[in-house]
Amino acid sequence: MKLLITTFFSLFITSVLSQNITVDETRTAQDLVQNVLFNNSGCATISNVSVSGGNFGTGEKSYAYFDGNNSVFPFEEGIVLSTGTANHCIGPNTNLSSDEGINWGTDVDLAAIFTNTLNATVLEFDFVPVSDYISFDYIFASEEYQEGNNNTCQYSDVFAFLIKATSDINYTNIAVVPNTNIPVQVTTVHPEVSSSCQAENEAYFGSWNDATAPINFNGQTAVLKAESNVVAGQTYHIKLVIADHTNYQYDSAVFLKAGSFNVGTNLGLDLLRTTGNALCGTETTTIDSGVVGATSYTWSRDDFPYDDVFVPLIGGNNQTYTATTEGKYKVIVDLGGGCLSEGNIRIEYGTIPMVSDTELIRCDDLSNQFSIFNLTNSNENTTNGDLNLIVENYYHSYNDALNENNEISNFANYPNTMQNELIYARIKGIDGCINIARIRLRVFKNPELKDDESLLYCLNTYPDTITLEGGILNDDPNNYQYQWFFDNKIDPVIDLNINTATIQVNEIGDYNVEIISNDGCVVHRTITVNASNIATITNILVSDIDYSNKVSLIVEVVGEGDYEYALDDYNFQDSNIFDNVSYGYHIITVRDKNGCLPNTQKEITILEYEKFLTPNNDGNYDTWNIVNPASLIHYNTISEVTIFDRFGKIMAVIDSNGLGWDGNYQNAPAPPADYWFRVTLKDYKGKITNKDGHFSLIR
Repeated sequence: MKLLITTFFSLFITSVLSQNITVDETRTAQDLVQNVLFNNSGCATISNVSVSGGNFGTGEKSYAYFDGNNSVFPFEEGIVLSTGTANHCIGPNTNLSSDEGINWGTDVDLAAIFTNTLNATVLEFDFVPVSDYISFDYIFASEEYQEGNNNTCQYSDVFAFLIKATSDINYTNIAVVPNTNIPVQVTTVHPEVSSSCQAENEAYFGSWNDATAPINFNGQTAVLKAESNVVAGQTYHIKLVIADHTNYQYDSAVFLKAGSFNVGTNLGLDLLRTTGNALCGTETTTIDSGVVGATSYTWSRDDFPYDDVFVPLIGGNNQTYTATTEGKYKVIVDLGGGCLSEGNIRIEYGTIPMVSDTELIRCDDLSNQFSIFNLTNSNENTTNGDLNLIVENYYHSYNDALNENNEISNFANYPNTMQNELIYARIKGIDGCINIARIRLRVFKNPELKDDESLLYCLNTYPDTITLEGGILNDDPNNYQYQWFFDNKIDPVIDLNINTATIQVNEIGDYNVEIISNDGCVVHRTITVNASNIATITNILVSDIDYSNKVSLIVEVVGEGDYEYALDDYNFQDSNIFDNVSYGYHIITVRDKNGCLPNTQKEITILEYEKFLTPNNDGNYDTWNIVNPASLIHYNTISEVTIFDRFGKIMAVIDSNGLGWDGNYQNAPAPPADYWFRVTLKDYKGKITNKDGHFSLIR
């Protein structure tokens, strides 16, 4: 999206702070090639120059000579080829360069590479080189570079620099990302725009352009070099072509540096930090002009910061030159006949990465003969956590790591008896420089431990803590470090900050202990503490089953334990139900199976009494009373037996050893109904106990 300069003041400030390129559309195609693009026409014979482009109603052209006009544009002068008018290339970048509605066709050779092209501008010519290499510098700029917009990853105009020997059929495109076959486009050369528009060949992107830019395009590449090997004396045809792709909107242009079409000497690839092939440390490299027996060789160097001022190098009149320092190196080779063949190369020195030796410890029970090491576990230590360093591979020797011979797997398998085996990691920095780190592999035996276990803790009983052990076997527990953690399964895990082999605890939950040996081996053990407790008897249900003088008891208890039950003796059972219980005095005992003490006991008395009163003088149930009071031997006396009606009115008070109640109230027959009784018992300790029940009066 363009930034609109809406005030005169802003326009004034922009014009003061920046200069823009200028263009001249009057220069002929022959002039542009012969006198602008070529730096030394003596090294090549040029012919058949032609140019074609837009046919605008204004008479403007889509190609022109440009002048840097002392602006910040990287080229002082050169040729511009555009998908719109050349005049629209002039900065500042304050409006959209988009020659809408114009369509002047495409180029057949470009169309063979890219489909849906239109508005092609073509500069082409024949040449015969006198040496075996050609190159020239260029910048691609486009409105389709859109900062912060994912369109940068979707849309791009296209261009190509096509070259072939005139005897050949097919062209080769040399406008490609260095060291690849990828055509240079907006979509192939850009920084990261968003998470869904990741960087592509970012090292070759130049800049986003704002309202101070000297050209009227949103973005541009860095200065790129198109190059090709050729055969001296053979005729070649070259076609420089750019076109809109898919639609005519959002123009693009390619800028060719004046004097950069060099028919000359190939000094090889630049050795750069950004491309990962820079020199490192005290390395040197021999630069070879590739030309044998030339009239002369003139070597020079431009030191950083580069300003294209080259200083002659002493001893530089040779086919080769040994570079020992950083800089831009240039050679001019006099081939005779007025041809000075030029070659240049940029050499940088990278930083040797800082690495650290480390060790990997493998702890094992040593039950197997070998231990497997994951060597990548050492990477963070060897690189000191520097994310810009890459551990490439691992080797058995330093020389193998240095020369990349006999690499070994990331997973190394070594005998358990080994203590000092060395492995070497080859580590590359962001500049491409290499360093070697040593990794010492060591195998130690894990501490032997008891298995995980569960223990029971008796709540609210003595003792008030239990002891947990780390569980070291076959060694002195004091030879180890301990760290205890507590997980009550509700709150976050707590670090108890205890470094002892045993601890005292009084809470239920999981206790985890981390045990560390002097060799650095770490093992873990979990002790689960569960709750237990003595029982509380909450109720005893007495159920009459029949007339066999036997009843059933159900003992109801509460508590966290696992309980068993006994009646009058210590023959314990899991069930809380007792059948065929006799009338009279009994002791019920409940104990915790987990050993929580004391046992819980309760004394009970089961009364035997008649269930019916039928006072009809037939000899059966004519009176009602407690049956067999002598069975209550635990009690000294039955103080009294009181009989009530359902409203609580006392109907009679009788002696348990007497004849009983005859069913009369105040000498008159009581009505048939259910009647209640209370027996007051007094034991030998003087303790009073009341027992209640009921029976039916039937007439």
